[in-house]
Amino acid sequence: MESLKPVKVYIGIGANWGRRLETMRQAMSLMSQFCDVTRSSPVYQSQSWGYTDSKPYLNAAIEASTSIPPQVFLVHLRNIEVYLGRGKVDRQAGSGGYTGRLIDLDLLLYGDHTLESTRLTVPHPLIRNRRFVLQPLCDLDPELIHPIWNNSLADLLYDCSDPGLLDKKYENLD
Repeated sequence: MESLKPVKVYIGIGANWGRRLETMRQAMSLMSQFCDVTRSSPVYQSQSWGYTDSKPYLNAAIEASTSIPPQVFLVHLRNIEVYLGRGKVDRQAGSGGYTGRLIDLDLLLYGDHTLESTRLTVPHPLIRNRRFVLQPLCDLDPELIHPIWNNSLADLLYDCSDPGLLDKKYENLD
């Protein structure tokens, strides 16, 4: 497979079960096996989004550089989730599509590339609706332009209708 020119990618990371911060840090460390992790945003705590759950989430964003295609990148992220136990307790925390997570890794942005397939859509289609995603992204690069909506991340955050409150818990995942 031909490698691509390195691109900057942004990954959303979250957890609301188990040792949340430790698991998030372990996931970031595992990512360094297939990409160059450059930095992480502050870590925020928020209430669950999309379902009722008593356990709050920790959320952050990670900036990295990679030369592997987005579909392969996604496979690596899913492998980390499985390795760290996603799926073992996720089903206990809700119903339907949104459940609690030991770890959740989402490929949010892959350079200025766009892709829509049955397995992957980049940019992530719900970025503009989730304050817990937009705030960490803005902490990393508020002037970054979204490749579909042609707005800066800061503008998307300003216009975000998600009423969820965020509580900054840690400066980063390091």
